[in-house]
Amino acid sequence: DELRRAWEIFTPVLHTIENSNVKPIIYPQGSRGPIEADEFIARLGYSRNEEYVYYDKDGVLNKVSGNVVSIDKSKYSFSDEAKCDIGLWGLAVMGQNFALNMASHGFKVCVGNRSPSKVDTTVARAKQEGDLPLVGAKDIEEFVARLSRPRKVVILVQAGK
Repeated sequence: DELRRAWEIFTPVLHTIENSNVKPIIYPQGSRGPIEADEFIARLGYSRNEEYVYYDKDGVLNKVSGNVVSIDKSKYSFSDEAKCDIGLWGLAVMGQNFALNMASHGFKVCVGNRSPSKVDTTVARAKQEGDLPLVGAKDIEEFVARLSRPRKVVILVQAGK
């Protein structure tokens, strides 16, 4: 069974990470990953192409500068009045209900999810349930841009995922 074999490989790795108190390497969202990854591949005799460019899902050209993707900051610009009090990322059943509950108590909520259809569903529910102060973001950049500072974010991940 492939799944059983995969767990036989990964379980010792996960136990080592847990028992050794390994800390994650933090790197900027939208980058190609941590510098340590480049150092690792260099030790193996490979090098990274610094001319990395790509088009995002909206067709916007992004370029890597060093290890960080430059993002067009003018893409999302919202007035202070249009910004939200809190953001909620993760719109499974609990996420949707939590966001709608906060909005029903007067908080302006921005919601996001890796599946844009969940965002549309939640925004439609907010309209149906009394035109609640809830807006949707289709990607992480818009989600962050819609939040007032200091930013407050709730991240919910469906159990078992």
